[in-house]
Amino acid sequence: MSGKILKLGSSAIIVKKERVNGKTMEVGRFPGKPIGLKKIEEMLRKLAVK
Repeated sequence: MSGKILKLGSSAIIVKKERVNGKTMEVGRFPGKPIGLKKIEEMLRKLAVK
């Protein structure tokens, strides 16, 4: 499983494909905290708007 690493300001998000409830999903991990890709996309959009 390869992980993409997105740099978001000072924090890096590691995006990996993981099996969740029998589905394979891309899950972004803030150090220790799993967050969904939609959240990551929202954050990237907010950053891009600035």
